[in-house]
Amino acid sequence: MRALRTIPATPDHLSMRHRQILTLALLAAAAAAQTHDTTPPAITALTVSPASLDCSEASCTTTITWSATDDLSGVAGLTVAATSPASSGQQPTRNQAGLSSNQRQTATCSVTTATLITGAACGLNLPKYAAAGAWTFTATITDAAGNVRIYAAADLAAAGLTNQVTVN
Repeated sequence: MRALRTIPATPDHLSMRHRQILTLALLAAAAAAQTHDTTPPAITALTVSPASLDCSEASCTTTITWSATDDLSGVAGLTVAATSPASSGQQPTRNQAGLSSNQRQTATCSVTTATLITGAACGLNLPKYAAAGAWTFTATITDAAGNVRIYAAADLAAAGLTNQVTVN
């Protein structure tokens, strides 16, 4: 059996071989610390409450509750845009308040940057006399490194996430 030789921790006592190993280990650690974040964050949950609104008497608000993850730099924020049913290729019309039925409303959800966001919430406001029907969502999520992922309504549905709010 071979005896193990201990090496003193001071640099003066290191052999050239040990200095090279130490240098390589430090370079590898520095390279790992400089990993660039190129992956956008992902939404893991998105719900609205209430899911059905009545905006005939006043403007109305639904609460968007969401969760997301990011691998390195952290989730920086989420923007959810709700597009009225009249915006899907139809000619806009004027309602009794003189507002166009072709509308888009946006909710910006700000958070403290973190790699895991759970149960964050923000409000989406729709105007009085908002067009009746399904207002579909587009969600844009960003991380602290500037990576962006955009979810169309179909992408949200495919991921099992809420993709609309209904105005009665």
